[in-house]
Amino acid sequence: MKKMKLPLALAALWVSDIAFAQTTEEKENRIEEVVVIGYGSKKIKDVTGAVTNLKASESNIGGATANIDQMIGGRVAGVQFKQTSEQPGGGSQTIIRGRNSIFGTTDPLYIIDGIPLSEESTVANGSSLNGVASFSAPAKNPLNSINPNDIESIAVLKDASATAIYGSRGANGVVIITTKKGKSGKAKITYDTYYSWQSVVKNYEVMNSQEYLNFWTKMGKTLNSVDTGINTDWQKQIQRTGVISSHALSMSGGNENIKYFASLGYFDQEGVLKNSGIERYTGRLNLSYTKNKLAINTNIFTSFIKDKNPAIQGDTRNSLVSSAITFAPYLSADHPYASDPSSDFNVNPLLFLNIKDRTKSDKLNASTDISYEILDGLKPQLKLGYETQNSVNNFFLPNSAPASGMSSIGVHGGIASNSNSRNNNYLAEALLNYNKTFGKHQIIGLAGYSIQKFENELTIAYGEQFPTDILDGNYNLQSASILRSFSNRIPSTLISGFGRIDYTYDGKYSVTASIRRDGSSKFSSGNKWGWFPGVSAAWRISEEEFLKDNKTLNELKLRAGYGKTGNQGFNNYLSMNTYLIERNGILGQQLISGATLSNYTGNKDFKWETTSQLNIGVDFEAFNRVLSGSIDAFSKKTKDLVIPISLPFEGGVDHQWINAADTKTTGIEVSLNARIIRKKNFSWNANANFSSIKTTVDKIYGGTAARSAMELLGFREGERANAYLAPDFLGLNPDGSMNLSKDLRYQGTPDPKFTAGLGNNFKYKNFGLDVFFTASVGQKLFNYAAAQYGVAKPEQPYNLLKEAQYFTAANGTPASRSGSNYWAYNSRFIEDASFVRLQNITLSYDLPASEYFGDFISSFRIYFQAQNLWTWTQYSGLNPESSNGSYLERSEGIPTPMLPGKIDLGGYPSARTYSLGVNVSF
Repeated sequence: MKKMKLPLALAALWVSDIAFAQTTEEKENRIEEVVVIGYGSKKIKDVTGAVTNLKASESNIGGATANIDQMIGGRVAGVQFKQTSEQPGGGSQTIIRGRNSIFGTTDPLYIIDGIPLSEESTVANGSSLNGVASFSAPAKNPLNSINPNDIESIAVLKDASATAIYGSRGANGVVIITTKKGKSGKAKITYDTYYSWQSVVKNYEVMNSQEYLNFWTKMGKTLNSVDTGINTDWQKQIQRTGVISSHALSMSGGNENIKYFASLGYFDQEGVLKNSGIERYTGRLNLSYTKNKLAINTNIFTSFIKDKNPAIQGDTRNSLVSSAITFAPYLSADHPYASDPSSDFNVNPLLFLNIKDRTKSDKLNASTDISYEILDGLKPQLKLGYETQNSVNNFFLPNSAPASGMSSIGVHGGIASNSNSRNNNYLAEALLNYNKTFGKHQIIGLAGYSIQKFENELTIAYGEQFPTDILDGNYNLQSASILRSFSNRIPSTLISGFGRIDYTYDGKYSVTASIRRDGSSKFSSGNKWGWFPGVSAAWRISEEEFLKDNKTLNELKLRAGYGKTGNQGFNNYLSMNTYLIERNGILGQQLISGATLSNYTGNKDFKWETTSQLNIGVDFEAFNRVLSGSIDAFSKKTKDLVIPISLPFEGGVDHQWINAADTKTTGIEVSLNARIIRKKNFSWNANANFSSIKTTVDKIYGGTAARSAMELLGFREGERANAYLAPDFLGLNPDGSMNLSKDLRYQGTPDPKFTAGLGNNFKYKNFGLDVFFTASVGQKLFNYAAAQYGVAKPEQPYNLLKEAQYFTAANGTPASRSGSNYWAYNSRFIEDASFVRLQNITLSYDLPASEYFGDFISSFRIYFQAQNLWTWTQYSGLNPESSNGSYLERSEGIPTPMLPGKIDLGGYPSARTYSLGVNVSF
């Protein structure tokens, strides 16, 4: 007998020995399972678009995190998640099926229990009005306010046929989060708690005192004050063991008519950097009432969050993190010096711990929908929603701490600000639902009208030069010698009409068609309205006679869809000339109010970006439903990408926003689930996903100014979008200057060529083990930290990486690294940032509750979890995912602007997390 090859042997093992037969009820439950889609739900067997559904009860999503979107990172094919700030509660970037915008939002539309969230950040930021102190807090994740324990399921709508029902906000995909609801029966009380501790994964290896002295002596510097007997690791001086504690209590239950779910949550995280952390309180009440043909659902949610923001947003050597890298290692941690004796531009990093940056924000989200079946299958529905968030930021930079850009202590006299922001989100929707079955025909119809209004208000009071630090300036602004203030109010409105019809015949053939017309106040009068259609179809081939009784291929469905969506995630008033009204005029001896044109001029042709997408997919189940999965291929084109172009100086304004380019994205996604072993006492389930996505610049228009602006941003016709366009590093010239290629060449992009996730779930009796890996391959990252801290600047001694070097002329004389504008931004420092990460390991034990507690406790689970356990990468920096979360202007060594995610500035360090938790239900 010939030996079986391994894949064939495994398949035979699944079918014959390990995979026992399922009951008819189990099979039907799988294909009859309901998933959430836009404005409704569908059975899996009838879904025609590319939709992935994650159930909290069936997936090991979660862990010690304040961010919901981090829970799906790596678990859904085609979804790229990047934590743009590792700070507790820091911002993130979630990209579905490639980047669809340059300056507009690239995150998906998030919908919580039917309420679309505001796209604008609502957290107030501090620091200054004149740019003296640029320590403003990083962007916060808008999903931080939600308690992850409240989540029932997360549905990810990826293709345009599925997202077209959301029109001008569906281009980046849609994530629908459904929270838990009550069920009929005895009241159920659940308590979940965990305690976590965190440690920094990796620090920069910088020179000790002896290495520092040797290095700068070779460069011709005379350093008389270096004590080689002292070696202070300043990075460790600003770090600590991070601690997380979480408590979540919920109660649910109900009867035939009334059901409820109520929860309270507390989350507290002290970050691995001193003076950083997040504390969150949450409360939720979900109620549903049904009687006869009337249904009422009400969801009320509230949260209160306190953020502590460390001073890490300064420049390359004047922030908490960068100063800890560059400050003199030969000074003790309790030395009296405020600045480096060899370079007074370097400031003691401990002084940055005196900077106070605190944010408090509270949110209330309430929604209700009422429906009544007036005729058989015909149900009108009214949905009302209200969301408000208030945020207060208090910032105080005492005179004993340096302001960004100021090397000397005490020259600014203290800087403080108090900023208040308020965001209101109003939603009203009228829907008409129809669901009727006629023999083999089923028709589901939807018609709706929606109006959503956003109001953003901001007030900032700023003071400078205080008589003493004792007053804590942000609460005593009136004592400042210099006072400024700023306030504004920005409203916007989105009005929509939409409809959808689903038709299914005989459980085999399904067609879905939708259309939406949106009107947005953000665009010019001739471009406020747009049409967004979508159509898709599915064929359940496995229901045909020739496959119906096939024992190998249990389920086979072919899907195809096409749709058009938009992106209106831009600032307001870009289509209009706007003016700043300030006390900037002088009449006689007095200041008077005057109006000046802002730094951009309006564009009456400004319109939203649109994305058209074609998707073809197949869903399958095989080998007695042991193996299941889906394969999708898609192609999409985004038109009218929005960018700012520079205008002639004599016009009095800097730039104008225009539609200037088209891009094309193609990709393939594969998702697999395997129930490999199902024994009485042992089971092994595995899931894997893989995606390959490529975005290229299809066309650039708008003239020479547009082409120049696009190339600076890394967009060149015919090449991958969002690229690094930089010179090649060819070595050094005889005078010590860098020898760089004269032309700018393609150096890769920060967007991966391939992403993957692999999860394994093992169950032995009452023990469980979950292991999850993620991988990202083919992306590059501009390691600016390696340039700044790895190449010496002869003019100013400061500490560097152990492997640092300096440029020298042929005669051995140290040369300035700034001989070229591209001394940092070239192929030498644009590195491969591919990685494989062991993201999560969870070991759990389900205590036999009935044996120990009788009927009092229904379940008792204890677990240990490790996150971000190990990363395999060739990237020389601290973290291959560490990158800027906001747009960066040009600066030393960076002659081009940098879009979010393109440059490693040495931000908040990555942490490894260990957690011990308990989940008990009564």
